[in-house]
Amino acid sequence: RSFSDDCFARIATAASQAKARPPASGGCSRRLEDWLDRPLRALLTSMQWIMLEESPSAGVRTWKFPLDAWVYLELMAEEPPDVLIEIGNRFGGSALLWAHLFDQLGAPTRIIAVDIDHSELHAKARAHARIEWVEGDALAAFARARARVAAHESVMVVEDASHEHAHT
Repeated sequence: RSFSDDCFARIATAASQAKARPPASGGCSRRLEDWLDRPLRALLTSMQWIMLEESPSAGVRTWKFPLDAWVYLELMAEEPPDVLIEIGNRFGGSALLWAHLFDQLGAPTRIIAVDIDHSELHAKARAHARIEWVEGDALAAFARARARVAAHESVMVVEDASHEHAHT
């Protein structure tokens, strides 16, 4: 077996397990010709992780698919809310992306960023004055986030946390 075969095997194994995450590229070929005799699931899994790992904002990992981020940006630019609550922001890249949008628009939007663990936040995200960080399980921490919102304020929620049915 070649190194490439080992790479394909790792991705195929990860693709067959719901919660497993293969390396973004892990030495695997990115040439489609090399994937022709491989399972489509392995190719799609590899492509998914490449997009997530290699779509930063201002040098900070977002873990947002580019098309998803673009749609959010268009919605937010069309009608900026008073408060944006983002649930799920592991590295802080997406919260930072939204903050930069509101900076460019001159909108006074505040961002409340909720995540179960903020230990991996990038310093750029942590330092942005527009973002308030609330750490804890989304269901348990939502009351703390809600307490930061006045009754008259418009709110948009971006929910991208656990991806478990019970949490959505």
